[in-house]
Amino acid sequence: EAEEEKVCVLSDFNLSEIPSEVFSLTSLRCLELNRMELSVIPEAITVLSDLTSLSFSQNHIQELPIFLSTLTNLTELELIRNKVTVLYPELHALTNLITLNVFSNPINSPPFEIIKTILPKRGESSSKVGFPGQGQLSKQTPSPHVVLSFLRALLVARSSLSLSLSNFELIQWPRESYDLPELRQICMDENLLRAIPDGIANLSRLTSISLVGNHIKVISDMLSEVTGLTFLNLERNRLETMPSFMASFPRLRTVSFANNLLTVFDPSLFQCSHIESLSIRGNKMREIPPEIASLYQLSDLDYRNNPIIFPPEDILSQGLAVMMKFYVNIMSCAPACSFRDMEQDARGDKLCLDSFALARLPLIVFRGLPRPGEDWSEQRVRRDRWAYGMTQLASLSIQGNMLEELPDGISRIARLSSLLCSLNEIRVLPESLGTLTSLRMLDL
Repeated sequence: EAEEEKVCVLSDFNLSEIPSEVFSLTSLRCLELNRMELSVIPEAITVLSDLTSLSFSQNHIQELPIFLSTLTNLTELELIRNKVTVLYPELHALTNLITLNVFSNPINSPPFEIIKTILPKRGESSSKVGFPGQGQLSKQTPSPHVVLSFLRALLVARSSLSLSLSNFELIQWPRESYDLPELRQICMDENLLRAIPDGIANLSRLTSISLVGNHIKVISDMLSEVTGLTFLNLERNRLETMPSFMASFPRLRTVSFANNLLTVFDPSLFQCSHIESLSIRGNKMREIPPEIASLYQLSDLDYRNNPIIFPPEDILSQGLAVMMKFYVNIMSCAPACSFRDMEQDARGDKLCLDSFALARLPLIVFRGLPRPGEDWSEQRVRRDRWAYGMTQLASLSIQGNMLEELPDGISRIARLSSLLCSLNEIRVLPESLGTLTSLRMLDL
């Protein structure tokens, strides 16, 4: 030992244990135990609380024990070429670390995306322990900040039940989260995740999931096991379809699919009757279907930057409250559906669309809607109750709007017996109106 330098170097000795005499050197600042036969780090090392540099490179150590976290003065910790598989969350307490070198260990936790931030760059040496063909020693040692932040997040989550792992460039869902089955909230925004995996079922107590700004294309059906969800944010991903099991989340209140690649709603969403806030902004939606009226607590709907063709602009421009009222009236007279596996009876035959500032009679009334995600140019019939219009109607009231004409297609409502059109600006009636042989009341 060089007492004046407070350094102890025992490297290259064929020892399987650290000599007990070392632990009496309580003023040590630097301890090098490289290229020995060590397989365990003894807890006695914690008496060397002044250590700032500790190196165990090229041994047989399989575990970096939790008690090392008490050596809070460490600025350099090296375990190159050992057999360590896990860095425990408690090690985040080593906040003074400038160098954490675990090169050439079979580490599987934290994930590689985290560990790579402390690995030497190609062409640089991995440490002051030379390896043939690995270049010269780098003067810039990778900071362990990312690793320590990841470990800290895991440790905090144990007590807070909230795991925040945003901006870590994670490619795969971190398996460390599965060791926290009591989690209530998880936030992994701004990573590179490609899927929500089957393992999400291990986190069945989650109430909040935020995965903004990832690359998610696939959502496992096992997400349906997380039945207590109240908050789901999948904004800025690569989803082409909504999950088909949205009904599994009866408590859902806030959901965002903004800035994905969606073209249609999944009908299961409309069973989440407690939704208060819904965002589909920045997708490829052409239609907000009438069934959205079942979301009776909805107070915020963001549909901006979608090529919406229905509901008509006359309705959209008046805001959410008017749109919901319009749809409630439409749904009260929803037509029947006879398509196989989608059979539904008609709900009513008296439709009132008074005072909606309509400039045209909506197509849904007399023609129907195009196939979801398409427009009328596709010429393909949709397979639900909105395929052919509300032809079952016996009474239609469209008073107090801004209509200048009635469409020829109104003749498709063959059973119409009452048509109330007063307080509009209608000047000419279509000839097809004469084919409505059941019409008994026409009020202009």
